Amino acid sequence: MPDWLSGTLSGVSLLAAVGILARLMYWGGRVDSDRENFKEFMKEVRGDIKTLLKRSSPVRGSASPIHLTDLGKSVSEDIGGAAWARRLADEVASKTEDMDAYGIQGFADGYADAVEMSDEEYQVVRQGCIQARFGGK
Repeated sequence: MPDWLSGTLSGVSLLAAVGILARLMYWGGRVDSDRENFKEFMKEVRGDIKTLLKRSSPVRGSASPIHLTDLGKSVSEDIGGAAWARRLADEVASKTEDMDAYGIQGFADGYADAVEMSDEEYQVVRQGCIQARFGGK
């Protein structure tokens, strides 16, 4: 093989290798970018799922106005929900007296999310749910 052809082939091979390397680097960058986009997409999906799960409840109906399902009524009876509601009525009524029905519903969602139960209260509610769902009325 002539020397000039050998040098040309080496040059072409070097250019091909550099071209392939550049393509691989470009592809790797796109994969990393796609991976980041996918991570962001998954965060958004997780957030949407959490929001949906918060809205759906086996004890609260999904239609407006807010109401308890049959299971919710059973749990409420088991844990003394009516007495608890009467204790909170004065506090809540003063905060909602100038609101319409939709304002009260929005307030109720925020209020329910902010309520912190003691361990004892949590256990009472938990046991009421278990009893109503599996062994109760």
